[in-house]
Amino acid sequence: MDDLELSLWEDLQLSEKDTQDVYARFEEKHGALGLTEQSMVDALTNLRVFSSCFLSRNKFDLDKSVHDEVKAAELSNAKRAQYNSNPRNANKPPKPLVNVTALDQSCSSLLARLFPWLSGEYPVYSRWNGDVVRGRLPVMADYLGHEKHQHTSTSEHANTYRSSSDCFLSDLLLAFNGQGIVITASDVHKEELVNLIRVLRGLDNNLPIQIVHRGDLTNPVQSELIAAARNSFNMRKMPKSFRQMNELHDYVAHDEHGGLFPRQELWFVDVSECIAEDYRKYFQYFSNKFLPYFFSSFDETVLMDTDTVPLVKPSAFFRSRAYVATQTLFFKDRDLTIGNTRADRMYFRKLFPTVLDDLVFGVPAVSGHTLSNEYMSDHKEQHHLMESGVVVYKKSAHFAGVVMAIAINFWDQTKERVWGDKEMFWLGLSVAGDENYRFNDNHAAAVGMVTPQVFRPVGTRARELCSIQPGHISSDDDQTLLWINSGFQFCKKEGLFDDSKDNNKMRMYSGARSALDTKGVNEEAMRRMYHNAIRIEAALIPPPAEFHIDNDFSEPPAGWFQTEVCEKYLWCAYDNIGGSNKPEHMGKLVEFSAVDRMRFKYLGELWTGQDVSQRGVRNKPRAGV
Repeated sequence: MDDLELSLWEDLQLSEKDTQDVYARFEEKHGALGLTEQSMVDALTNLRVFSSCFLSRNKFDLDKSVHDEVKAAELSNAKRAQYNSNPRNANKPPKPLVNVTALDQSCSSLLARLFPWLSGEYPVYSRWNGDVVRGRLPVMADYLGHEKHQHTSTSEHANTYRSSSDCFLSDLLLAFNGQGIVITASDVHKEELVNLIRVLRGLDNNLPIQIVHRGDLTNPVQSELIAAARNSFNMRKMPKSFRQMNELHDYVAHDEHGGLFPRQELWFVDVSECIAEDYRKYFQYFSNKFLPYFFSSFDETVLMDTDTVPLVKPSAFFRSRAYVATQTLFFKDRDLTIGNTRADRMYFRKLFPTVLDDLVFGVPAVSGHTLSNEYMSDHKEQHHLMESGVVVYKKSAHFAGVVMAIAINFWDQTKERVWGDKEMFWLGLSVAGDENYRFNDNHAAAVGMVTPQVFRPVGTRARELCSIQPGHISSDDDQTLLWINSGFQFCKKEGLFDDSKDNNKMRMYSGARSALDTKGVNEEAMRRMYHNAIRIEAALIPPPAEFHIDNDFSEPPAGWFQTEVCEKYLWCAYDNIGGSNKPEHMGKLVEFSAVDRMRFKYLGELWTGQDVSQRGVRNKPRAGV
């Protein structure tokens, strides 16, 4: 509240009756809010109990016992009804009937009450060659038939049809199988999908790919994506970096038969009929991502955004220490000073399971693993913890958390407290009582080229690296760049060059020899760079955001600085703040080898389609500026 607002409130004179009315309305709203939050807590408790009973890969003895109990009650009711209708018993008290509806706590009965958003319909899975699977999940091992797809563990129940059970969710859980990549997309994402598929082929990806849509991925676009995934490249029209990489025999992507750019096992998954009509409005924008999170047929899953660029073979994610230990691998966002509020943290604490859940239902109470993380901690208060461009998880091990993420996403009170889908993945697990998840230890880095010292203030010690792409350095070795987000172009926003070209952060790309050199500026050089793939020579992870050092030495006071370039998408990172010598005020600069730099250049040119020709795939013209 500013001084003017405070003054207006102080000058406001209310009668005693008006004051009483204000307090009464406040108490009414406050009471309604309390009832709403309590109903949410009750709903989540019910979901946790349901999950502990039905959403595991055990035999569902509880479901069977309830079914047997209901059958016994129905038989008893039939006998009692026969007794009551017998004329010889007309003068005797009737025998009461058992309330079978109240007794029926089977999975199918509870499903309708707890998951009204599910229609009970399976997605339609369409393979690149026209094969269609309906009414069940496809078993990937049946389609791959090749030793390079050895990571395709299949549940013994994977061929089970919906009609074989009265519990749709448990059928799904038992049928998840294999490893794969899943992406949600529509027609508007075609260019990014083509770019991503080219990179996956360049990485010799051997995981099947499912693209999930809601009927908004048209047949012509699907045909072009199939061409990108399956058709050969014109090897006489390849970027120079390809020829350079080809000379480094150990680094070029080859499949087991010696071929370049292996064909991808591509599927399209139509989930348009899987959500009850009244609930489809809840799966818009960021929330659309929960559809592939839930409905892909894979058990071990790499969930990707369309503008994600993997820089290692995707199957490598499953070999990370975090994934081996927990069957999850999550990634941290930039460590920024943007904080959440105490009210945000208190809201989520109410949703987590308590000691009572543990004692009564066997659902573990929330622990310091969640309450001390950088979002929930009163010390850190980070508004952005997770970067969700890549989410790696084993669905059968964490299905209750997958379901819970969707459940809490229905409430505006949740969505208002997080940015898009970012935090929902770990929140869903913690709310479900599943804290067996792990983040890559390193926060997101800036990736690209370190700013030459001649473009920095004289005498400063902090090194600077600016990019729109957050990159992720594996904490297994603190060296491997696993993936970047926001594509490979310097700026993903079209038509903004003129708004950015005079910014001092652009000077190093202009041909100028220093920050003060105006004669050497070549606007066309900047223009080409602006829409070409970035050159990745290094990655820079700044010091923790909790440290801030104001100074008079032109040194950065904080680890990240948001610029005006590319509609404020360009962030600059610094490896030292305030000119300090203290270790906690220093970040981490990772410089890549010549081979890695060449590999990144090669993948960047594949992503942009520069000098790449492929039958059936139309290269997008260079973006206008």
